[in-house]
Amino acid sequence: MPIWLNNLSISLQLLFQRTGNLRDLGEAISIKRRVLEITPEGHANMPVWLNSLGISLDSLFKRTGDLRDLTETYPPTGHPQSTHPAPHVRQNPPPTSWSRGLLKVDQSSDTTLPRIWWCPTGPLSFLPIHAAGIYGKTVSESVMDYAILSYIPTVAALADRIKNRQSIDKERTGVVMVSQPKVDGAASIPGTTTEVRSVYGVVKAVGMRAEKFEETEITAAGCLACHGSQNAKDPLQSRFLFHDGSLELGTIVQRSLKNADLAFLSACQTSTGVDDLPDEAVHLAAGMLAAGYRRVVATMWSIGDRDAPAVATDFYQYLLDHRSSDMEGGLEGRFSANALHHATKQLRLRLDDNSDQSLLTWIPYVHFGY
Repeated sequence: MPIWLNNLSISLQLLFQRTGNLRDLGEAISIKRRVLEITPEGHANMPVWLNSLGISLDSLFKRTGDLRDLTETYPPTGHPQSTHPAPHVRQNPPPTSWSRGLLKVDQSSDTTLPRIWWCPTGPLSFLPIHAAGIYGKTVSESVMDYAILSYIPTVAALADRIKNRQSIDKERTGVVMVSQPKVDGAASIPGTTTEVRSVYGVVKAVGMRAEKFEETEITAAGCLACHGSQNAKDPLQSRFLFHDGSLELGTIVQRSLKNADLAFLSACQTSTGVDDLPDEAVHLAAGMLAAGYRRVVATMWSIGDRDAPAVATDFYQYLLDHRSSDMEGGLEGRFSANALHHATKQLRLRLDDNSDQSLLTWIPYVHFGY
C-alpha cells in the first residue's frame, strides 16, 4: 500500500512540474504524508520517502516564497535533503560533555575569541556544525560562544592562501553592491533593496567608494543581494540571477581579481553542497574562493528577507569600526569572520528566543576563508 501511494505522489509531482498547478503539488504532499503515517518505524524505504516529502515541501516554498512553507519542510525530513531545505533543529537535554574539549576563554570581545576552521567531508558537509550546541527555551550554549568559526573547502586551500597572500592595492578598496529583488521564476525578495541601501549608507558615511557590479575588477569587496543558482554537474555554470540574465561563476573566474578580498553573498543556498558529491566543494562560496576572493560570507539555505538587511548592516558596520588607521577609505577583510560572528550575535539578541523558527533564521550564515 505505501509503495502504491508513493508512486501516485510521484506522478502528481511530475504533473506539477509540467503544468505548474499548485493543486497537483498539494495533493502530492498530502499523499506523501499519508505514506509516512502508515509506514512502520525503521522501514527500509523511510529515508527515501522522507527525502521525497522534503523535496516537495521545498518546491512549494520556492513557488510561494512563504517562509512557513520552508519551516514545514524540516520537521519531517530531519536533515538536509537533495534540494537542501533547512534541517531539523534538535532540542536535546542539557548535557555538558560536548563542550569539555572547548577552551573557556574571555567572551567579553569578539576579537579575543580563538579562530576555528571547519573542513567537513561526507555527510558533515550538509550540517551546520558551526551552530552545534544546547538550545533550551530560556538558555543556550553553543560552540559560537567559544570561538570565531569559518569553513574551508580544503586544508590545502587555506594553507596556500596564507602562504601566498598579498597586500591589496589601497586604491581599489571600495565596495561593489548588487540588489536584485525580483527575477522570473523565483520568489520576490524585496528586502534586498533595503539591504543594499542600508549598506550603501554605512559605506558612504565614511567616504568609501561604492561601485556598480561591472566594476568588480577594481574593487576589493562585493555585496550581492540576489538569488543564486547552483549547477552540480558543471560548477562553473553556477550563477547569480539578475532581471536581464545571469552571471556565471566561470565568467567571474576569468576576470582579473588579484585585489579581490571579500564577497558577501546574501543569496539563497550559496554554500550548500550536493548529495552525490559530499566531499567536493561544489557551491558558489567555494567557487568565489577559487576565483580569487580570500573570504566569503554565504548562506546554507534560504534566508529571511526581513532580517537580511540588518545582518548585512551590522556586518559592514563592524568592519568599518575595526579598521586600522591606515585603512581609511577601505575595509579590513581579515576581520570578516569576526564581523559575521558579531552580526549573527546581534540577530540572536533581537530574536530573543531559541525556537526552531529563530534558529533557522540565524544559523544559515557561514564564513569561508581566512
